[in-house]
Amino acid sequence: MSTSTGVVSSWPRALTQACAIGALAIALGAVHAAWRPVQLSLRAETPVTPPVAPPVTPPVTREPAQPTQPAAPAVTPVATTPKVGTRLSIDEIRAMMQAEPVQFVDARNASEFARGHLPGAVLLTPDMFATGLPPAALALDRGAPVIVYCTGGDCHSSELVAIRLQGIGYSRLFVYEGGYDAWKAAGMAVQMPDGSPGGGNGGGQR
Repeated sequence: MSTSTGVVSSWPRALTQACAIGALAIALGAVHAAWRPVQLSLRAETPVTPPVAPPVTPPVTREPAQPTQPAAPAVTPVATTPKVGTRLSIDEIRAMMQAEPVQFVDARNASEFARGHLPGAVLLTPDMFATGLPPAALALDRGAPVIVYCTGGDCHSSELVAIRLQGIGYSRLFVYEGGYDAWKAAGMAVQMPDGSPGGGNGGGQR
């Protein structure tokens, strides 16, 4: 009976101690919280990049298109006298004969020359240059026009003789490409074997 009474009487004291311990724990917790700051769980945030405005391209100022000036037409000078080495027509030779004395060189063979030639023509064939300079080539006036001709058409003897004369210093050289037959058929003056004039009177030395 005494044991039970001792146990029962100890319960109030144990409860009182437990309450005292709990109160002490609460008081100590309050003091600790006041002394140690509360730790917060921080989360790193992604930095915010401010928007970048696109570069501003200045407007391109274009020059107004200039009106295209039309190209000036090419002016072809009018030749008053034939150029050296020009192939001449009958009309061009006639005009030249009216302006100054000319010299004719016949590049055909000797038999053709003997049957008739242009007035005052000198016989000079390509073969005559084979052994040297023929005397007739050196006797021409270097300051006067020299017109070389042959039979015309496919005949190139006049060109060959003109090249030979150019090689020895003659500069006023021309080629009549029509030839003796075309000259005579046009009624131009010719010189006959006996030295007398023949053909027409369409042209002659001044």
